[in-house]
Amino acid sequence: MNLFGIFKPAYDAIRDPDRDFSERIFLILTFMSEVVVFIALIGDILVGENFMEIATLVVTVVMVPVIALTCLRIDRLDLAVRIIVVGLVLFVLPALFFYGGGLRGGGVIWIIFAYMYVGLVLKGRWRNIMFAMITVLSMFFYLAAYYRLPLIEQYPHSEKQYYADSFLSLTVLRHDLGSGTAVQRRKRAREKGSRKGRGAYPVPEPLFLQHEP
Repeated sequence: MNLFGIFKPAYDAIRDPDRDFSERIFLILTFMSEVVVFIALIGDILVGENFMEIATLVVTVVMVPVIALTCLRIDRLDLAVRIIVVGLVLFVLPALFFYGGGLRGGGVIWIIFAYMYVGLVLKGRWRNIMFAMITVLSMFFYLAAYYRLPLIEQYPHSEKQYYADSFLSLTVLRHDLGSGTAVQRRKRAREKGSRKGRGAYPVPEPLFLQHEP
C-alpha cells in the first residue's frame, strides 16, 4: 500500500459532509500539525538540538498519525482527540521546554499552539480542563526557569541554538495557526452554502460562539 493509501481513510473522512464537523477539523489540524512538527524536527537536527528534544519530535511524528488512523478505523475519533491532547500537554510540552533550553528556546512558543489546538478540537468540560492544565503547566515552566531548576540548567541552549530554535518555532507555528483558522473559515463557508442549497439543516454557529453546557 502506498503512502496515499495509508492516509486515504482520513482524506475521505475530511471530505465526508455527513461526518461531524469537529471531527473533520481535528483531522485537518492534526495532519497539518504533523507537517509543522516534521519541519521543526529537521530544523532541530540541523542546529544540533538536544537528543531528547529530537526524540520527542520523532515520537510525535510517528505516533500521532498512528493514533488518529487507528481510532478512525474503529470509529472512535473522540478517543484519538483525548489521547493526543493529553499527550501534547503532559508529554510533548514539558519535553520541548526542559530539553529545549527552557525560556531560551522554542518550547515556550509551542504553548500558544497547545491553546489553539485544544480550543479547536475539544469542547465542553474537557476543553476547560485542558486549558486549566496548560495554564498551570505554563506557570510551572516559568517558576522552574526563575528558580533555575537543575533539569533546565542541564540542557542549556547556546546563543545560536536559542535564536534558531525560537525563530523556527515562531515561523512554523505562524503557518499552522494561520492555515488552521483559514481552513476552518473555508469549511464553515462551504458547509453553510451547501446546507442553504439543500435547505435541510440549520447553519451551525462558529466554533468559538457555540454555547456549551
